[in-house]
Order: sequence, then C-alpha cells, then structure tokens
Amino acid sequence: PKNQDLVSADMPRHVRGICRAVRSGGEKEVEDEIDCFITNIRQSCLSRNRSIFHIQNLILNVMKELDAAALDETEIFRQERELLNKVYDKDRLSEIKTELTSFCMELARSFRDEKDSYCKSQAIRALDYIEEHYREDVTLNSVCSHLAMSTSYFSSIFKTYTGLTFIEALTRKRIEKAK
Repeated sequence: PKNQDLVSADMPRHVRGICRAVRSGGEKEVEDEIDCFITNIRQSCLSRNRSIFHIQNLILNVMKELDAAALDETEIFRQERELLNKVYDKDRLSEIKTELTSFCMELARSFRDEKDSYCKSQAIRALDYIEEHYREDVTLNSVCSHLAMSTSYFSSIFKTYTGLTFIEALTRKRIEKAK
C-alpha cells in the first residue's frame, strides 16, 4: 500500500509531463516522460494488477487532460480502448511501455498535424487579407486583429509557412500590383 501511494501521489506529475510532451509533439519528450512513469511503477514493486490499474489510470487521465476534441475523436478513442485492453494482455512492463509510447507518439503526431494545419490556414488567411487590403494602411496589428492572434505568434508562423516576414509579403504584393 505504501508503494501504491507513491505511484498515486506522482500520478498528477506524470499526467502533466506526458500531456506537455504530447502537446509539444516532441517524440523524445514523450519517450522520456513515459520512461519516467514506467520506472516509477517498476521501482514501486507493485503487483501486476496494481501496476495495470495505475497504467490504465494514467491513460484515462491523459486523455481527459488532453481533451482530444480537436482531433479525430473516433480514431483516437478507438485507439485508447485498444490500448486499455492491450495493457491487460501484456505480461511485461517493457511491452506495456512500448504500447503506451506508441499510443502517445500517435497522439503527439495528431496534435502536431492539427497545429500545423491551423498555422498554415492562418498564414493563408493572412495572405488573403494582404491581397484584399494591400492598397490600405495594412499593419501587422491589423492583420493580427483580423486573425485574433498575437503579433509574436503570428510573425513566427507566418515566416515559417511563407518564408517571408509580414512586411516582406506586403511589400512584394504592392510591388507585384504596381507592375
């Protein structure tokens, strides 16, 4: 019971760490966080059933915390159910770790793809705004206000997806239209 209490006490930290790693899309981070959790389980010397209970609890809490509503819910929740069942079928923690890591990596890829898609669409919306308003007094702030984004975040994604700064894109559009 004392060892179980240690795993339970560390659960919120593990959930936060795995969620942070999944949201950031960092595969190395995901691996490290899961490795830390599995090491904690292993060092606690719990029975197989208690270990499985904690692992399933972690999975459910991660899914609750991530609230993967922006992702393909049907597929994600199908994979979650499969993982919860696979945990029971595995005999070794290393096998469970592999399954858990694989699932969390897929979640991280889904979050990364969703973020990339959103950022790309915002960059395209900004280019469309420039196209429609290049004759006016277009500013970084006016575009960001239109997109409901901070100027620093917008500048970062715009440069990433267009290869240009906002001013470079606006200037190019004005020169192109002047010809």
